[in-house]
Amino acid sequence: MTKHTVEVYRDGKWWMADIAALDLLTQARRLANIEHAAREAIAVTLDVDSLDCEIEIRMRPISEIDVDTIRAEIRRVHEAASVLEREATVKSKELTQRLAQAGVPLRDIGTIIGFSHQRAHQLLER
Repeated sequence: MTKHTVEVYRDGKWWMADIAALDLLTQARRLANIEHAAREAIAVTLDVDSLDCEIEIRMRPISEIDVDTIRAEIRRVHEAASVLEREATVKSKELTQRLAQAGVPLRDIGTIIGFSHQRAHQLLER
């Protein structure tokens, strides 16, 4: 399976997909459809199944906005947030268990942690 880089950019009302290595250009009305259009263009050109085409979508800047760089940063922040969310859940569970063992009622545990008593109960059950 060969990998193809597809540069995407806006041209009027159309999204364009430039596959420079194959000297191909295709278009779609909606950005959501551009990957499919690029796969189809590559498949027809190379006479392969479109599912055998591995593509990397890169976006050219839009009005001087470096979309790819910002998207990568957003993805990194989401991943970091996920890690922190898992950490918070582990710590909340530990505190819930310790407080329950100390005889603190679930409603009060929920108040201490900042959750509902139902959520505190879920943490104890896991």
